[in-house]
Amino acid sequence: MEIAEQQQAALDVLTTEWAVLAREALARGVACLQSGRRRTAVAEDLAGAAMEGVAVVQAATGPLLSQLAEVAEQAGQVDAALRGVVAWASWRLLAWMIAAVMAPVLGEWLATTLVLWWNTGAIAAPRVITPPGQEAGNGNVSPSSSGATHVGRLFQFVV
Repeated sequence: MEIAEQQQAALDVLTTEWAVLAREALARGVACLQSGRRRTAVAEDLAGAAMEGVAVVQAATGPLLSQLAEVAEQAGQVDAALRGVVAWASWRLLAWMIAAVMAPVLGEWLATTLVLWWNTGAIAAPRVITPPGQEAGNGNVSPSSSGATHVGRLFQFVV
């Protein structure tokens, strides 16, 4: 019986130790659950605060963002208007450049045409040019004529 009593005493000690360990494990489990609940509560609070922060920021920046959208739209309209003005101005500049080139060309053509028209009679009219020392009409050389008058007669058609 002594062995049975020793085993019973050892069994009682083990049961007591097991009960103590179970209580400690249970206490640790409860503490973990409580800290988990706290973590969950903190996470929920932070999520709620984040959502409120997003709502506040959206409310605060909403008018600014709408104004920026209007500014972007107006910038697009200004861009289109400037492109139209630049296109118009470039065509107008091209027209002025063509006019600047064509004006002297037209002036030269007109001047040449007028000179030719004016002198057409003088150029087309036949003239008799007498050599130096001859009189006009008979072909005889006149001794009294000087060389200067002969040169004048020779180039008489130029005038």
